[in-house]
Amino acid sequence: MGARKPRNHPDGWWPLPPLVGVLERAREARLRRVPRSPLDAHAASPEELRERIAAERHGAPFLVYRTAPGDQVLVDLGSAADRMTIGRRATNDIALDWDSQISRVHAALERIGDEWAVMDTASPTTAPGSTASA
Repeated sequence: MGARKPRNHPDGWWPLPPLVGVLERAREARLRRVPRSPLDAHAASPEELRERIAAERHGAPFLVYRTAPGDQVLVDLGSAADRMTIGRRATNDIALDWDSQISRVHAALERIGDEWAVMDTASPTTAPGSTASA
């Protein structure tokens, strides 16, 4: 005697969802969990959030970035030099040697009075919307 066929399908087998659809839904779920910015509150540990709040309360301008392993780094710009370079080269003030998408000397932060400007090192102009008040 053969196996009984389910009544709900004419061929007697249970239809499976297309594998592509399952994989796509799983990919979308993973992407929704990734914050838009590594500095988003949900990307930071409670200790990292406390460090940021303390820096904000201090009142001096500061820069936040993450290292290759994902560690948060806070740079106090109030006591920094008037110019800081950012890039892959180890001699930069902020060396991002792990990021192959940026150039060896990618940008510079320059203090102009009480403000900071982000300067593209390939161009002498300030990037739009890049100044920050102290």
